[in-house]
Amino acid sequence: MHNIKMKKFLFYIALAIGTIACDTQADAVLPGAEKAPKLNIVTTEKDHVIETEGGSTTVKFLSTNDWTARIVLDSSKDNEDWCVLKTTSGIGDEVNLIELKVVANANPTYENRSATVTITSGNYNKSTKITQKQLDALTILNPQYNITAKGEVVNVEIKSNVASDVKIDSNTDWVKRVDNVASETRAYAPMVYRFEVAPNTTGAERQTDIHFVYKNIDEKVTFIQAAEADEE
Repeated sequence: MHNIKMKKFLFYIALAIGTIACDTQADAVLPGAEKAPKLNIVTTEKDHVIETEGGSTTVKFLSTNDWTARIVLDSSKDNEDWCVLKTTSGIGDEVNLIELKVVANANPTYENRSATVTITSGNYNKSTKITQKQLDALTILNPQYNITAKGEVVNVEIKSNVASDVKIDSNTDWVKRVDNVASETRAYAPMVYRFEVAPNTTGAERQTDIHFVYKNIDEKVTFIQAAEADEE
């Protein structure tokens, strides 16, 4: 009786060991079999912004298997290869990040432009966007305004794609800005700024400058207001 119980006990132990061995073998990677590839871009689109004058950015990613890369310009208006990859393929690396350099020419346009980089490894794809800043522009359409002594509201037209600061000469108290033009970057387009000019009671012609400033851009318009006697 004791021998029968012992045999059953040994049988169950052998069965358990066999089950564990089978599970371990099922999880093991057979020699020559490919592992599932890992592909992940670790840099963000905020890292991939290139200045107007041109330059480069680096896409950093992990790919355990061999990979290829391609770039597509996002706008059909781009008729040149302004953005290119320094290499388009490479071998995988299970430990180290891979660096893919992207180079852009200077941007001569008044709008931001972008391209999409796609990295492929096996059946996996990962993409990120490359952005290049616009050429900042601020153009005064009429540099001088002649204003009557009675005063008036003057509409100053400019074309710009930047949020400029408007500065009236500090010693001028007879011109006041009265528009609500939004101070935000936009496409290169006309904008109208409105200024209220008070009546001139000084008896003499007066003049002031209004500056539209953005970074190293400084454009001005000149207001010349007649004296009351000049209009009689």
